[in-house]
Amino acid sequence: MVIGTFAYCGSGQDTLADGFCRYRGYKKYSMGDVFRDIASKRNLPQTREVLQLIRVEYDKKYGRLFAPEQILKIIENDGSDHIIITGIRTIEEYRIFKEKLNLVLIFVYADSQTRFTRMLKRGEEKDCNTVSELRYRMKQEIELFDYNKLEKEADVTFDFRMNLEEYRIVEKEIIQKLEERVYKLYEKFNW
Repeated sequence: MVIGTFAYCGSGQDTLADGFCRYRGYKKYSMGDVFRDIASKRNLPQTREVLQLIRVEYDKKYGRLFAPEQILKIIENDGSDHIIITGIRTIEEYRIFKEKLNLVLIFVYADSQTRFTRMLKRGEEKDCNTVSELRYRMKQEIELFDYNKLEKEADVTFDFRMNLEEYRIVEKEIIQKLEERVYKLYEKFNW
């Protein structure tokens, strides 16, 4: 089975994906890793702004399929049956993964206040320091990426408004239920 996730920053898609890896044996691939690798090779800081600039540069230079094609090559050489791909941002990324891997798309939702609280708590340099900064970043991401289109394409929406301490208590059960929903979709469409 192949699962893809997309979410606004701080929604918890990597936390959710890590649960699939921990409890269900999935192998995780991150779209962002493609651009982090490029930043690293250029000795650039891996801030959201830098990664977005690299992404825009590569989208213009190679098209919007550059990153998913890199991920597909890695997956092809890896041979894993249970895969989760995080950080899907464009409709083109979604469509190529859907076509090549029968991907089931999960929209990981959390409201802006929940996301902001998480960012403050984790205190990473890449995160926002004010709610207005988070709203500005969301506006930028909506202009740059296809979140509205992806929301319409999502097979499953996971409401991740709980705090991380609450989530950790029920994480295993949540992952199991989400995987069951994904499996039913696979059965329904005879993948």
